[in-house]
Amino acid sequence: GVQCLDNIEWYVKEPGCEMNLRVGNTDVRIGERLNIDFRLVHNKPQTANRAFNFTIRDENGTVLHRRNTERMRIPYQEVITREWALSLPRVITPGSYVLAVAIDGMNQGQAYAEQSFTVLPRNGAQTTSDGIPELEGEWFEVAASSALPSGYALMQNYPNPFNPSTAIGYTLPESAHLRVVVYDALGRQVSLLFEGTQEAGTHEILFDASDLPSGTYYARLETALGSVVQTMLLAK
Repeated sequence: GVQCLDNIEWYVKEPGCEMNLRVGNTDVRIGERLNIDFRLVHNKPQTANRAFNFTIRDENGTVLHRRNTERMRIPYQEVITREWALSLPRVITPGSYVLAVAIDGMNQGQAYAEQSFTVLPRNGAQTTSDGIPELEGEWFEVAASSALPSGYALMQNYPNPFNPSTAIGYTLPESAHLRVVVYDALGRQVSLLFEGTQEAGTHEILFDASDLPSGTYYARLETALGSVVQTMLLAK
């Protein structure tokens, strides 16, 4: 689970990893960058290849943007420490937001840590993170509006084709009990990504197919009102 140490730092301990995340400047002006201190300890007796997935939500819980890092090779008992500067999407406006981080292929794609931050209007100040390397990757816009979805929907996974992981997004117009399941081309269930109740809004979950062969797979969002399916292509 996630234990809050103070207002801006979390400690996470799972069977496979320990992770610290600290955001240094929770009030950031347009044109400045978020400063992130990151530490990961890999505890499983095997080498892992993981990417880290950052998302930005607005105060209504809508996922607006996503950024995935490059995959890192993490040997057993390796300690990874990073200082990253995180440029915000150009279209972001002053307001309250949440930055969340998940680890590709772990915790069913759910966030390990979340940090609230406030974007302030530009005042001509220079960036507060000179000399800190920029977190690689481009922001991908997930939703252009913070309004609640008008219906149940399952978005096309991104990227597609993929290797070995992909993000699956879906929308709920109201709180609902649901399942997100992946089937192979023969109709066999290969992964139960989520089962439970979630609040209305836009959600996203990661599917890691590291142990599966190349081919066509089907993501299925199942609710009491029916189900929707998207086709995915795993190309190794």
